[in-house]
Formats: sequence, C-alpha cells, structure tokens
Amino acid sequence: MKVLPRTADTGSGVPARRSDHPPPLLSACVALALGAAAVLTGMIAATAHPLLIALGAGAILSALLLLFPKLNMWLAIVLGLGSGTLLSLAGGVAGKMQWGIVLLSMILFVPVLLHALPRPRLPLFMWLYLVFVLLSLATTLLNWNGPAALVAGAKRYYQSLGIMLALALVPLTWKDTRRLRASLLGIGLLQLPFVLYEAIVLVPIRASMRSDQGSEVTDVIAGTFGANIRGGSPGAEMVGFVLILIAFAWARWRVGLLSTGKLMAFIALMLPCVTLGEVKFVVFLFPLVALVLYKEDIVARPGRFVPAMVLAGLVTAAFVYLYFGYFSRGAVGDGFDSMLRYNVAEQGYGQFLLNRSSALDFWWERQGSHDPAGFLLGHGLSSSYWTTDPNVPSGAIGARFPWYGIGLTAASALLWDVGVLGALLYLSVFLVAFRQAGRLYARTQDAETRCTLLGIQAALAVFVAFIPYKDSMLTIFPFQIVIALVLGFLAQILRNPDVLRAPRQP
Repeated sequence: MKVLPRTADTGSGVPARRSDHPPPLLSACVALALGAAAVLTGMIAATAHPLLIALGAGAILSALLLLFPKLNMWLAIVLGLGSGTLLSLAGGVAGKMQWGIVLLSMILFVPVLLHALPRPRLPLFMWLYLVFVLLSLATTLLNWNGPAALVAGAKRYYQSLGIMLALALVPLTWKDTRRLRASLLGIGLLQLPFVLYEAIVLVPIRASMRSDQGSEVTDVIAGTFGANIRGGSPGAEMVGFVLILIAFAWARWRVGLLSTGKLMAFIALMLPCVTLGEVKFVVFLFPLVALVLYKEDIVARPGRFVPAMVLAGLVTAAFVYLYFGYFSRGAVGDGFDSMLRYNVAEQGYGQFLLNRSSALDFWWERQGSHDPAGFLLGHGLSSSYWTTDPNVPSGAIGARFPWYGIGLTAASALLWDVGVLGALLYLSVFLVAFRQAGRLYARTQDAETRCTLLGIQAALAVFVAFIPYKDSMLTIFPFQIVIALVLGFLAQILRNPDVLRAPRQP
C-alpha cells in the first residue's frame, strides 16, 4: 500500500471537539471532594505528622486536578516514568511518594466514567481487559483473605489502569498527541544520564556490598525506573522501554518522517541504556522487534526484508558477544550454558528454588481434581506474591512457599492468581490489540498513523515476551505505565483514527 507523505493537508479538516470546560457533574464532584479533603486536612494537621499532612495536601491537589484530566494524566505519566530512581534512592518518606503518583492515576477514574457514560465505545481488546479486571476481582472476593490482601493486590495489578482508560476515553487532539510524543522522547533521553550515573557511581558501591538478593551488581542500572542499591532493579523494563522508543523512531524513519541522521543519533544515545545493564533478554527482544517492524515485507518486499534481518542478526550477534563473552569475561558458550541452567534446567533463579520454567512445572504439579476452581480461576490477586519486607504483606499462596519464587514470572503468577481462564484472557488482550492495530494499519494511508501503529505492534510483541520472563507487568509501576500508554493510545486511535492527523490549514 502506498503511504502518503505527511503534509498540512493530510488531516480530515474537521476540527477536534474541545473538552476544556468540565461538565457540571464533574464540577459538583470536585466541590464535594475539595470540601472533604479540606476537612480531613484540618483534622490531620493537628497531629503535626509530616507524612499525614502531605497526604492531606495531596488530597486537595488531587481534587483540583479532577477539573483538568489531561494535566492529571500528563503528571502521572511523566512523574511515574521519570521519578522512580530519585524516590527509591532517597528512601524514607520520599520512597512512599510513589503512592501519590499512583493516586494521580486512580483519580482519573472520575473523568473517565463521565466520558464513558454517554458513549462507552471501546475496542474489543479494552473490553477483554475490563472483563479480566472483573474476573480477577471476583476471584479475589471468592478467595477472601482480608481487606488488606484485596487492596494490595488490586493496587499492584491496576495502579496504572486510570491512565490507560483516560488515554482511551478522554478526547485527545492532534496537539495532545504531539505533546505526548515529545514527553516520551524527553523521558527516553533522560535515561542516558541516569544510566551513566548508575554505571559509574552506583555499580562500584553495590560491588562493595554483599547483595542479599542474589542479583548481579549491574542490576542497579535501571535508568529512571527505580534503582535499588541492594536488591534487584527494573533494568530489563527500562531496556524494554528504550527498545520500544527505538522501534517507534525506526517506524517513523521507514515512512520518511525521520531523517537517517536523526535516527542514528537517537540510537547512539540510547545504545548505552541497552548495553550497560547487561540485560541478556535483549538478545531475544531485539530480533523480535525487528521482525515485527519488517513483517509486511516478508512476502511483499523480500529484497527489503532479507537485508533488514541480516542487519538485525549482526546486531544480535554483537549483543551475544557483549553479554555472554566480553562482560562475563569467558567463552560465549559458557555464558549460554549458565543462562540455560537457571532458565530451563533445575538451577534456581538467584536465591529462589525455582526458575522461569520450573515455576510453571511447580504450578502444574499442584493442580488436580481436588481444586478445579483454583485451576480455572486462581486464588486471588497477588496471591503468589512473596517478599522478605516485613512491612509488605505476602500473598496467601506465596507465604506457603517462601523462597520458592512461584510468582517469578507473569506467566506463573497469573496461573496462581487468576487461573488458566484469567491467564488466557490476559494474553488475549495483547494478541487482539496486535490484530486490531494491524487491521487499521492495512486500511489507512496516513504516514503518521501507520508508523504509530507499527510501533505499537512492536511494543505489544515486547509485552508478550515479558510474560514468561518477569512478573514486572503485574508489579512494576513504571513498566505498567508503558503498557497503559500503548493500550490506551491504541484505543484512542481506534476510536478516533484522525487523532494523529494535522488539522487542515485554512
């Protein structure tokens, strides 16, 4: 299909409907919320407790932000993706401030409901996700383990759901999409100085300490996603985010919206973020992303597909040498053998007794006719979660198997938490979203829309690859924001295909 170049006249010519003025019902809700927050703040001010007073002030700010859902959404996205490392390294009260960012996401439910009530038109994959939410909550209620388990599980799973629904249902304009792209580009570039600081300053500090989590010293390299000086950090999630940004940039270059020089400069800036953390999963992710970006050329233009895959293979070979040879200071084959031992053999991952594959075997061995409901529906949200932190409650099943790592990956955690039905439903969200993005890609000729949909498909492939790899899709807030961005924005495009088109110039 011929792709039309982007010009000022590629838009539909219909100005986007503005929604700057809040509806009367929302104004009434804000007034009530402000009154309640003011009374609450006045009461807790008498305690002279700084954290409680900050929460009260945050409640007033949150009530005001109900009037500005787009600003609220932007703050949740930027702070959620950009402040994780600063808050985690600060520790203490600052470490608890992420709850405030989660609150920004949760209060988006109010404007979302007001926008959804008149016209609840959502694509199929979003309905599947909402069914998954209801199923998981019902399973948690059926396996009641107290209100604390319900709140902790729902918060851990759905702390970015407000962002996803807001992106899907709050009407966006072309200017909003440009601001979103600029914000994500800025956050992506922000990873570089954080990664360099972590590699130069934090890695030597961590190397001088004995890690009690059985993780590598380079695990502290996680960009802005949250560096943990002692335990594991979401470095793989940061790398996944960077690869998604590279995929979007490459897709724009393919349709002529980005010059070769700018693409190469962006990749050069992002390359240290991919390599310094020694995330071996890149060896699988990079060719997967390349395959998605060039999948339509397999039959239509094999002369373009083959060179692209050869280039992807060479880059992947370079990653293999770096991760399994140079960084490990040994033979590449030995590095592969070590990886296989703690992924598909019997060796546990880190200090856990299980690894990524044996965690699935362990779940299967404990299924039977004695518990068909647990097999189909699971045991409730975060029931497989386990932690050594005495201030954080472990799940009911996780507490029965300490140090096993039964929820090591999203695949095993979903099977324990929501059963086979819930796990299949969760997977179907991403597969159906991939399919719906592909259908719109085949229909549209707008270059901006096509490259965005192609980048979204690459991101969805990364998410599916993470399901058997880590549990971060169910626990790590910054990575959940990335997922919410992709799914929510895809829903916005499917509901309004012209949202990416520049308005026609008069």
